[in-house]
Amino acid sequence: MAYKRVYKSGKTVWIGVIGRENGNRGIQTAFNTKKEALTYEQQTEIPKKEINYTFGQLAQIFLNNTKPPDLSDKNTQWANHKGRLKNHVLPMIERKIAKNLTTQDVVNIHSRSIVNRFNNKNSNVGVSAETLGKINTSINVVLDYAVNLQLILKNQLKGKLAKITPSETDADFYNKQQRGLDLKTDVIFAPSDKDVGKYLKSFKDNDTHYHYYYLLATTGCRLSEIRTLKWQNIDLEKKTINVIHSKTRSGYRSITINDIQVRVLEKQRENMRLGFLDQNKMLSDQDYVFCNLKTIDNPELKGLYYKSSMTNTWVRNRTKLLLQQQIDQVEDDKKISPVRLHDLRHYHASVLIRSGMSVVQISTRLGHKSPKITLDKYGHLFADDQDNSSDIATEKLPLLD
Repeated sequence: MAYKRVYKSGKTVWIGVIGRENGNRGIQTAFNTKKEALTYEQQTEIPKKEINYTFGQLAQIFLNNTKPPDLSDKNTQWANHKGRLKNHVLPMIERKIAKNLTTQDVVNIHSRSIVNRFNNKNSNVGVSAETLGKINTSINVVLDYAVNLQLILKNQLKGKLAKITPSETDADFYNKQQRGLDLKTDVIFAPSDKDVGKYLKSFKDNDTHYHYYYLLATTGCRLSEIRTLKWQNIDLEKKTINVIHSKTRSGYRSITINDIQVRVLEKQRENMRLGFLDQNKMLSDQDYVFCNLKTIDNPELKGLYYKSSMTNTWVRNRTKLLLQQQIDQVEDDKKISPVRLHDLRHYHASVLIRSGMSVVQISTRLGHKSPKITLDKYGHLFADDQDNSSDIATEKLPLLD
């Protein structure tokens, strides 16, 4: 029977044991939950050579064992995996023997998903290449989980799925067309001041959301950088934000802020302080700037929002805004464009370019490894600002009569 073990570090795990008999301690393996440990023990009741788990069975084991205790917030990685498995994966390979899966099975899943969206929105377009990548992730997560439980010997698809995933689908072309981009190029879209302003205005009734999106648009930080930002990383007197959690070493940087951003952060801190007091706690420098009060007592999250929480909130609000435009029959010149949350970073870059900042300065503020990356991403935005280059050049050197 599985039992609990607490390490000196304070970490608690469940130990699953197989082969314990006649004084033999058996093989012991640590798991995060009791369900995982019990599943590990139970699967040994049948000789391994007789086990032929279908992918559907493994998916159900994964979903049952990893289901969060509180699903009041639907925006969890678990819910995303469940949706992809249900809509895209299981209809195609639910009864396939997991150890016999091939890349062709995944190609068939992609082919079906490319022409079906499953959410009654642009159903004739299908899904994007990015979504196909996320489908791959869900497949690998299930298989890796099964390997961890020793239900299958290995994940035979690992490292192979990226090679069979198309770089673009009809949905990608459709999305570019909707955003007014050149279909022959992969130009980064930078939303306008008007569009960003309207999006921010739609969040005015929720301070946490408004402050979060406002800082994304005015600092150029990545989503993960703002999500993991703590009060100890901010100096309101010196007006700096120190980014110490970034995807690259070059992303570790100090960002200057102004009085308006200071006021935003001061209001956010006061809101968090009152929220903590409601739960008989004191806000500290170790707490997150954008703290989820529902997960303060969760030892794994400690107030950290799920990765997809703010993104999904933005998407739901965007859908509502665009739908309301259709209902109100807004004129084309007054409509707003569909803006992704990551586009706020592109927006900030475009603002810096328009202000006349150098490539080096912009690269440093955005946390790029080199100015070349900045030029590769935003070179077309610099080009838009070169119409008066001849005027500047000839001003100093007038023609001689």
